[in-house]
Amino acid sequence: MGIDDRDEPIAELRELRVETSDEFTNRVRRRIERKEVTNHFLWALWYLPATVLVEFLGIAFGLANSNRGGGGGKP
Repeated sequence: MGIDDRDEPIAELRELRVETSDEFTNRVRRRIERKEVTNHFLWALWYLPATVLVEFLGIAFGLANSNRGGGGGKP
């Protein structure tokens, strides 16, 4: 089986091509957009609380380290 033999079914299928309607294209586009919105919402729902927690921990440790002394002031 050569390379040309594998291309023959594709050429036959190309002749069977059917144009899609605008309604179908719009339905597919809306479905993809809904999935994207859901994906962004779930990403924020999952990562936003963790990010806020890490930032609060950074603030807490920063305040705790500033009370130790020796880290600043006049030489």
